[in-house]
Amino acid sequence: MGWRGLLRSVEADRRRNDRISQRKNRLLDKANSVANKFINSMAEEAQRELEKIKAYEERLSDYPISKCGLQFSQPNKWAFDGISDNKGQITYDLKVAFSGDDLSVEPAEILYEKRCFKVLNACVTNYGIFVAFEISYDKSVTGSKSTKLINKKSPDNSLIAIRAGDQIFFPVEGTIDASLVDNVKRTGIIVFESFLDSVSEFDVVFIPKTDEDEQPENIIKFSGNIECIIQNNSSTKSLYENFLEKLNHQKIECENRISKELEAVKQTAEQQHLQQARQQGAGCFPFSLLSLALVFLLIVFASASSSPSRTTSIPPPPAYSPPMVESFMAEQAPAPAPPKKKPAKMKIAGYVTPEGEKLHRRASCGGRNSQVVYSTDWQASLSKCSKCW
Repeated sequence: MGWRGLLRSVEADRRRNDRISQRKNRLLDKANSVANKFINSMAEEAQRELEKIKAYEERLSDYPISKCGLQFSQPNKWAFDGISDNKGQITYDLKVAFSGDDLSVEPAEILYEKRCFKVLNACVTNYGIFVAFEISYDKSVTGSKSTKLINKKSPDNSLIAIRAGDQIFFPVEGTIDASLVDNVKRTGIIVFESFLDSVSEFDVVFIPKTDEDEQPENIIKFSGNIECIIQNNSSTKSLYENFLEKLNHQKIECENRISKELEAVKQTAEQQHLQQARQQGAGCFPFSLLSLALVFLLIVFASASSSPSRTTSIPPPPAYSPPMVESFMAEQAPAPAPPKKKPAKMKIAGYVTPEGEKLHRRASCGGRNSQVVYSTDWQASLSKCSKCW
């Protein structure tokens, strides 16, 4: 293989390695693209879910019963309707529930509008103050069998409220105004506005319908470790914060898992790269290095032989050879070519040859037929004019 073949082999090896590297890079780029697309889709989905959680938490305070389905189950369980999402990359099933607080109640029941309201449980939360009553109906009551303690359009005109010191907290929603059936007890709940500051006790006040009503205010006092409950509630993270924290934790786990998978893909690509290099050209890498070294040496020697030498070389002395050898070499050696010189122009008339012969031209042609003879040697024959000689 000549140096041109070596160059072609080196170029083929380089192109082969470039193709394998390009395939590896395409594989890695595709894996990175899929990973980035997955991470971006997860970020967008997480943002949507956070908006859902934020809206749900706002409904817990504004519409705890009508939109969030707050229910009470004895003896002291409070629970909202949950929210879930089983589609997409982020799935969850969120339920909000509370255990009622152990508070002292005095009195345990009151009579109002010929109905008996008995306190079952109370719960102080960040979403409101929940109070559950057992309501029974007096047979002697005539007319409408429902009450109107809660004014939905104007809560500050309701006939029931919470009083804590000099602050009044009005009802938000409730089910204590539903109709009653004779000799049947019914459970009704009511949600009041949440406390803004810490309080040690509070009262649930049943307000008379009119100022002229002779019936005094009916008050149920609640006391206990209310301050600790409020302090614990204020230090508790909201649903939005808890959900965001879990999402960030899952995001970190997902990124770590994707990084490991990308590293595995990279290692697989490297292994495939080496395997394809071995299959397509076994030993191409060492051969390429050897080829490059040989080509470099050939180029160096070629340039050294083609460039004129700057040093004066002294020819070696001629070797001794017998006369027969010298005569044989003289016979075999071609005669040296005479040096090329520009031929001299000479006219024949009046020319004297080296032998002393003088050539004359007849006057009959008047010199029209005289020839110019180009001679490179003194002994060369001269052409003569046939008419003059």
